[in-house]
Amino acid sequence: FTLPIVSFFSGRSINNTLMEAFRGTYIEELRLPYFCCSVDINSYKLIVHKAGHVWRYVRASCALDAFLPPICDRRESDNKLHCLMDGGYMNQVPSDVMRAQGARYVISVSVATSNTVCSHDFGAELSGLWTLLRWLNPWCKIRDET
Repeated sequence: FTLPIVSFFSGRSINNTLMEAFRGTYIEELRLPYFCCSVDINSYKLIVHKAGHVWRYVRASCALDAFLPPICDRRESDNKLHCLMDGGYMNQVPSDVMRAQGARYVISVSVATSNTVCSHDFGAELSGLWTLLRWLNPWCKIRDET
């Protein structure tokens, strides 16, 4: 654990696990074509990874805000610091990227729920307790606080 200023976890454990699992393998050495996506939070751009250490870019695509810190990546091509997080923040199902990589057939499944996150107008303030109670009892009536 770490002091949760950037994230709840330091990333050390998952980094070590991924490094051990992929043992220095590069994306370009894989038997099947592979890519993964991440978002550079410095430039707000989606980055498609088709080369480099597998563990590093799989880890970048696992970095979720507040849980795992971003991966810092300085590329030789532009010598800029890229802070990489999960590409799902910009493109949840990168089937368009897969098509651009040359895939003829793309099968994708949406696992999104039909539930709405915000089911009522709570105004400018929101009580966590009230939200929890509404979640526990979805049949309670919404009181009009206006």
